[in-house]
Amino acid sequence: MFFLYILYDIIKGLVIAVRDFIFWVYFTLIPFLVMYFGIPLFILGLLMGVAFSGGTFIILLIFFVALFYFIKNSVFHNPF
Repeated sequence: MFFLYILYDIIKGLVIAVRDFIFWVYFTLIPFLVMYFGIPLFILGLLMGVAFSGGTFIILLIFFVALFYFIKNSVFHNPF
């Protein structure tokens, strides 16, 4: 019977240790990671997305302007 009490105490200790670890992960580690890594990385990702889309927009704008002038000079040019 004494063995069952020891086994119960061991299982109870393991359950408490797992509970404390889960509590630490959810209420200490994850908020720390989100605050100090997640938010700055999210903001940097937004800035990089704006930069890449802005660069693509500028390249497209230059292409369309150059195409407009090319077609304008080709169509309205007097060959004689």
